[in-house]
Amino acid sequence: MGYISIYFVLQGIELSVKKGIMLSDAVRMAGFHFDFPCGGHGSCRKCELVIADGETKKTVLACQFRVVCSLKVWVSEYRDAQLLTAAEQGENHWRPYCRGIRIDVPGGFSNQYCSDTQEMARLAEIKAELKKGSLIFDKDAAAELELLIEQGYRNVTLVRFHDRIISVCEQDQKMALAAFDIGTTSLAGYLLDSDDGHVLAVASRFNPQRSYGADVISRAVHEVETHDGELGRLVHRAVNEMIGELTAQAGLKRAQVWQIMLTGNVCMHHLFLGISPRALLHVPYHAAITDAYEGEARVYDLDASPAARIQFLPNLAGFVGADTVGCLLATNFTREEKKTLMIDIGTNGELVMGTKVKAYTCSTAAGPALEGAKISCGMCGVPGAIQHLNIEDGELKISVIGNGRSLGICGSGLIDAIAILYKEGMIEPRGRIQKKDKLKTEFSKKNAWRVRRENGKSSILLTDKVSLTQQDIREVQLAKSAIAAGIQILCRRLGWKPKDLEQILIAGAFGNYMNPESACDIGLLPEECRGRIRGIGNAAGEGAKLAMSDEEYWMQAMQIQKHVEFVELASEKDFQERFVRNLDFG
Repeated sequence: MGYISIYFVLQGIELSVKKGIMLSDAVRMAGFHFDFPCGGHGSCRKCELVIADGETKKTVLACQFRVVCSLKVWVSEYRDAQLLTAAEQGENHWRPYCRGIRIDVPGGFSNQYCSDTQEMARLAEIKAELKKGSLIFDKDAAAELELLIEQGYRNVTLVRFHDRIISVCEQDQKMALAAFDIGTTSLAGYLLDSDDGHVLAVASRFNPQRSYGADVISRAVHEVETHDGELGRLVHRAVNEMIGELTAQAGLKRAQVWQIMLTGNVCMHHLFLGISPRALLHVPYHAAITDAYEGEARVYDLDASPAARIQFLPNLAGFVGADTVGCLLATNFTREEKKTLMIDIGTNGELVMGTKVKAYTCSTAAGPALEGAKISCGMCGVPGAIQHLNIEDGELKISVIGNGRSLGICGSGLIDAIAILYKEGMIEPRGRIQKKDKLKTEFSKKNAWRVRRENGKSSILLTDKVSLTQQDIREVQLAKSAIAAGIQILCRRLGWKPKDLEQILIAGAFGNYMNPESACDIGLLPEECRGRIRGIGNAAGEGAKLAMSDEEYWMQAMQIQKHVEFVELASEKDFQERFVRNLDFG
């Protein structure tokens, strides 16, 4: 077939590829984290790239263009993204079950028939105030102990993980623990000091799986069709790179990381662990496994301590995954007395409603629209994205991330824009863009020039570069209607009305930056709950940190499945009726 050359101009990278390769595959091979929200079907047109096979430049869709001759390609990656890592801090008693126990090696044993490992385990139990006989040595740890004793060390650190000693090292070695929230759109990582739990470093980046689609279904379909495991390996590499980034920030070595806690939605869980997501693609749309996972980090090519352990929080059911369990841990939901709704609005929408007595959960097919995907001018929360809009003195005021020129619009800006345009009558209650001659408010008449109709399609200009199309508005209607219907059904299960909710907790990046008033204006959240809504940041990541902080939290994560009952919305007889009814903004 032969090889040809692709030169990426902005990065100064030259790549040799097989003739006939799809340009999107070449972009992935070059290591660029570039968006293909529709999964490579050519429908979203978000992968337009400028190419040149000589002096003439042209724009092509990377997912539809086969490379048959040497090219120059211009690729711009998102940088300095507004990715969320912070969260509300819950009550935390630092008693990690993965930590170092510093022991002085005795000159002689208390019992001449006692083995070295038995004697050291006994001393460790006393030092850590553990039950007698509660610790046992792994084989590799026993070998490390004997080697250190042979070399004359009299002060060592026993590395404990639950009831096992997994390693023995020199006493002065600092230990660190890492937690990761693997989101569909982004990854957040935290490095914690095992002695006192304080955060040593924080890192975040986009999920490299984005190049296989913005939504989990596109990625699951790719894995089921190819069985190549590439999506899992992409995240393994990303997490591994973040471990390097975190330890470098903290001035530590990778070998000083002994525990890695993970959380993420069901699809991210399955892809990371190498479990087929096939069950998520057909009725009854259930997880292949819901149990918590514990294993060795090296199995997933994570460069940490050779004995480092990896854990993944349990899934709940259906599409409600370990990230929701993390949110519930972070908010102490199983002990909540107030009538509470917790929503993690990201690329997927998971809802949990209830109190410490009883709670229900469901997953809504909100799709990625609220994070900017499948929106004509949509983009992630990066410099150039419109993040908020409001009206001041009769003028439309726009806030752009980075305070530069607007290049597109992210989810929080999208909700503001639709709320304003609806309140001003530029969008009808049923979502149609109003005709110019039907505009009635002073603002809408003054801004009638923003309403455009070309080739039979309507749109509304926000800036000279950014507009909302009729299809964009429809995408938001579908997303907000699914969430609103889910809220109503969970209320019915509990015998409540939306007005009975005492608080609504919004987790995730979108919820953190979203204006709650705009969400109520368009019917995404109940009108009656104004003033009771607050963002709680990356609660999933906070839950992952908590799960490492105390064995009680880890055990609590195991028990959440018993407290929270899953509701499959598609099986609810009135879901479709409620969904249709909630499509309107009015």
